[in-house]
Parts: sequence; C-alpha cells; structure tokens
Amino acid sequence: MVYAQRPGDDSDEPVPYERRPYFEIAAAQRAAGALGFWAHPTSWWFGDRRQFVTNVASELPVHLVADGRADGMVIMGYAAWRPDYQALWMHFLDHGFRIPGVAEMDCGLSDEKVWASDRAYATCCMPEVARGGSGDPPRESAGGLTVRRLVEAFKTGRLFATSGPFVDLAVDGRPMGEAVETAADRAHKVEITALPRAGAEGLGRVELLGRGGQVLWSEQRSSGGTVRLAVPGAASAGYLIARVLGAGTGGAPDYQQVAVSNPVYLHPRGTPFPPPATTALKLTIRHGSPFEGGEVRMETAGGEILRKVQGWAGTLTETLPASGRVTLTSPGGPSRTDYLANSNPRVIALQRYLYRGRFLRDFPSAKPGAIPPQAWKAEDFREAMREIQLTY
Repeated sequence: MVYAQRPGDDSDEPVPYERRPYFEIAAAQRAAGALGFWAHPTSWWFGDRRQFVTNVASELPVHLVADGRADGMVIMGYAAWRPDYQALWMHFLDHGFRIPGVAEMDCGLSDEKVWASDRAYATCCMPEVARGGSGDPPRESAGGLTVRRLVEAFKTGRLFATSGPFVDLAVDGRPMGEAVETAADRAHKVEITALPRAGAEGLGRVELLGRGGQVLWSEQRSSGGTVRLAVPGAASAGYLIARVLGAGTGGAPDYQQVAVSNPVYLHPRGTPFPPPATTALKLTIRHGSPFEGGEVRMETAGGEILRKVQGWAGTLTETLPASGRVTLTSPGGPSRTDYLANSNPRVIALQRYLYRGRFLRDFPSAKPGAIPPQAWKAEDFREAMREIQLTY
C-alpha cells in the first residue's frame, strides 16, 4: 500500500517497503497445495491530503497472461453489490481467462460482530459428492470435508459468492467452472437454481449474464426455485453467469442481498483456455560485469532449472515461461535473481499506470474504489510480455 503520492504522480520506486516477488510466493503456495486469491482488486482512495492511496491488484494482469488463469479474484467485498469488481472480472473473462470469482471479508476471523451481521460475505463451494443407488440422494464422500477437498472444490470453480441468497448454475448438465462446447447453430439448456436468504422475504430478481456482463435474461421472482432456459450458442468463446438479488421493501431488488455464480464457459470446438505465455529473453553480459565467468540459470517461478550455462561476456537468447526468472552468480561472489515480468520496463509502466493512479488522467471521473476495465489494458500486458532484454 502506497500513501505518499499525488493522483497520477510521476514518481517511481522505491516504495517504502521491500517486496518478495509474487511469482515466487504463488509458486510456493501452489507447490504446497494452496491457492492465492486477488483481493479487493480495484481498491484505492484519497488520503487526508488528497493523496492517492493504492491497494490495487496491479499485478493481476501479469499473472493472468503468464499463467493463462488465476486461482481466483474477489468479486464481492466491502459491500455485497460490487459492480466495479464484477465488471473487471467479466472483462478478464471476455479475454478468455479462467478465473473463479470469490467473496472476501477483509477482517479477522475472530471478529464475531462482523461475521454475525448481515454484512458478511462468503464463498460457498460445492465439493464432489458420492451417489448411492438409483434414486438415493447425494452424500458426502468418505473422509468428510477436509481442507484438501475444499482446495480442490475451489480449483474446479464450483463456487458462488454470496451475502445470503443461494445460486447454482448448470449448462447442458455441466456445473459451474466447467466448459461446454458451443456453436452458432446450437442451443444450450440452462438451469438456474435460486433461493432467498434464510429469513428473507423472498427474491427480488434473477439474472443470466453473458459476455461483457450483458443481461441475457431477467425475471422478477418472489420465491425460490429452478428456472430452465434455452440460450443460443455462439461462434466465439464466452460464458454464462447467474446473479440473484434478494427482495427488499415492496419486493424491489435489495442490493445488500446478492449472490453471483461462477461461470460455465462456452468454448467453440478447438478453442481451449489460453495457455501459459512465454517470453523471448535476450540476455547480455558485458565485459567487466561481476557476473562474467559465473553461471546463468534459467528457471521456473519456483526455481526449477530449465537451462544452465557459463556466463561469458556476450549475448544469449532463450524462450522461457513468462512467469520464469534468471539467476546469475559471480565467481566467488554474490548472486542475483530477476523475474522476467518484474524486470520488464513496459510491464512495470503498465502496472504503475494502475497503482500510481495515472489512469485518472484518462478516466478523471473514476470514483475511489473503482477503476474502469479498459484501464487494465490486458492486451497491452500480453504484448509487453512477449520479449525482454536484460543486460548485466
């Protein structure tokens, strides 16, 4: 979090703390079987001196391009209705990325008053269940509900974010988080199950959303249940999301009672999720460099060695994972590790555009806590990460 800057400040690093590269953190988390979620992605505000205070998840596009996916990003937090979070999420989904949407509290687990209030936001996951004989209801698999099973459920994307209501979505019999084949001449069978919050008066509205957050279908409903729809397919990739609003006074939608499903992805035949990106590296060691005569290791984000060469003066080229890194050692001296994306001036400039508030120059009407999806420049990040030159 950076406090001492004006909106659109031209100053650059150093910021007043040292950071461990998040690529390293994410690799360690995944190696241990854990997941990492991008919290309050568009969070920023003005300080008491009108300085720009950032808590923006500006590295999220870097990881989306590098990995082709994210473990998850927050679409509900600080308030139940977060159209800015949802718009950014769907913007990234429009670019083909696989991103589970989750809810966050951003508070301590010991804060009983918050958790007991009607302002608690939860991510509900649906682990795989075992089925008995014909006609028997699903039952919990042997072993009970474990952390491992929760992690696996989060990985599948069988989730919904909620402040109380229940929502579930299936397309052609496939659950949230999965992809189904689509085509322009095909119709999809969609099932939305929506239930009001316990003790609530009922439902206010149930919606089905497509690319760009377009409302494909909407209905005012007073009671819960399952809706079945036929939705046209498409020639290009997309997704479907169900959204539920509870009922307020007079049955009007209550934006404090919200549930948002995760997507069922629609992929034309032969259209997979984006693969992890690669970066063309051009690495030069100058004569007299402290690393001349040492060793150059090209590694994954977690440190697995992909290639190892002697560090003679000159230039070498290699194509590496965009999440990768290079480690140089000097003969009998120190070593240095640089992550490709974190050392890329074009990538850094795109991140600073976000976390330094420079987007306000192009979007001066943006309100604290919101950043227009266009300011995230997903394709610019993708282009910037295609190549890098490093000189030592």
